[in-house]
Amino acid sequence: MISIPAYFSAVAAASEDILESIPIDQRQKLLLDEKSSAPFAGELANCLDSLIKSGVVHGLDGPIPDSIQDFWSPGGGVVSLPRRQHEICSQLSVRNFLAWDLTASLKDKQRFVSASAKNASLWLTAFPVAPELMIADEYYLLAVKHRLGLRPMDDLPAKCSCGAVLGDDPQHFFSCRLLKRKAMTQRHDSIVRLLRDLFYKVGAVVHVEPRIYDTKRVRPDLDILLPDQNLMLDVAITHPGAPSRKSVKPLAAANATEATKNRDYSAWAQALGGKFYGFVMETHGALGKGAVEVLKRLAKAAVTANLAMPPGDFLRLAKQSLSVALQRGNGLVAKMGAIQARATNAAAERASGAR
Repeated sequence: MISIPAYFSAVAAASEDILESIPIDQRQKLLLDEKSSAPFAGELANCLDSLIKSGVVHGLDGPIPDSIQDFWSPGGGVVSLPRRQHEICSQLSVRNFLAWDLTASLKDKQRFVSASAKNASLWLTAFPVAPELMIADEYYLLAVKHRLGLRPMDDLPAKCSCGAVLGDDPQHFFSCRLLKRKAMTQRHDSIVRLLRDLFYKVGAVVHVEPRIYDTKRVRPDLDILLPDQNLMLDVAITHPGAPSRKSVKPLAAANATEATKNRDYSAWAQALGGKFYGFVMETHGALGKGAVEVLKRLAKAAVTANLAMPPGDFLRLAKQSLSVALQRGNGLVAKMGAIQARATNAAAERASGAR
């Protein structure tokens, strides 16, 4: 199987050679006559018709000609066009997105925008060449389902342990209040530990604020001392499709969470001579503005550190490691949510049977 844009672009790339291999007096018959044309020429004509009907710009302003006659005429469509297939696919994708946008739900739009953000898909392209870049098959599958907006498991009960109807929101576990204490806290702490280790590697002195349950924290997660600056970071992971989120703007969830972190800690950090950053990640992988700035500071420190790899490679490894750690944590949240939902459902069935 080959896609229509790929087939059309492949023939277009070879069109000059095709014309040279066919005698002039045979071109009309083999390339243009509907009944006697060569099979590949007939398929090409069908592809062109399909692309025109799909709304791809054709003629002098587009990547395809107005007709199959123009395609085989000198300068009418056989002229080399860089990235022809990319241009065709881009136009088709835009049209498909606009059609989808008219009917998609708010949660689907939020997921699409968040998953399309820069850095959101780094876990998909990370080669498992180091332990911090490895993700188990089970967690990888859960990460893919989360990216696609699917239910994490097929055998879930009707309701979450909190009472929410899981059919109404396949991604409910990522905003469930009952999962905040254990699963979401472990996901959060894994990101804190990874940031600690990354700054250790560039020579920073790092203090991790101890976690004391049932108390309101007055200091952020990380206090990082570099030769030229004191950074204070508080980590947060937010779900753009949570019921409280109503915006479809890029990084809306991350920006809102970061603003809350700044209100809580900025003045405190400034009074101590430090610079505070909210290190916020959305569950689909997008990095908030503060997180991006922190990674820039990490990259700057890596330039003068005695690392075993170039600073650019170290920064790439850092971003990919954070992306993988987030998806591992998301998998833990999904699994814990499923376990609790099944347990609550089983207990309810036992209680019903006892009556």
